[in-house]
Amino acid sequence: MTSASAAGRRTIIATDPMSLIKVARVIRERLPEASRKMPARAMPTWFTWLASVFEPQLRDNRWLIGQKQRFDRTTAETLLGHPLRSIPDAIEQTGRSLAEHQLI
Repeated sequence: MTSASAAGRRTIIATDPMSLIKVARVIRERLPEASRKMPARAMPTWFTWLASVFEPQLRDNRWLIGQKQRFDRTTAETLLGHPLRSIPDAIEQTGRSLAEHQLI
């Protein structure tokens, strides 16, 4: 961050959140060559809760299951001086970068 007005400030830099299944859909649509192992369906919430009894990673984040997260990006856009990139665009660009570096 090079903006002088951002110095010493902590700001969540995020746009609207997206579920992992929606991330998988974006990858399948925009990067079909990298989408071979992407899931097609989401695990039902009730099953996720049940699995969280046995799976430590789910158990630690159980309070997030089924919750909708919201962020206000106004402060971040003001500090940076430009609008944030859309999530689908960021996913696509990240995927392309990973492929270029042969990480996927």
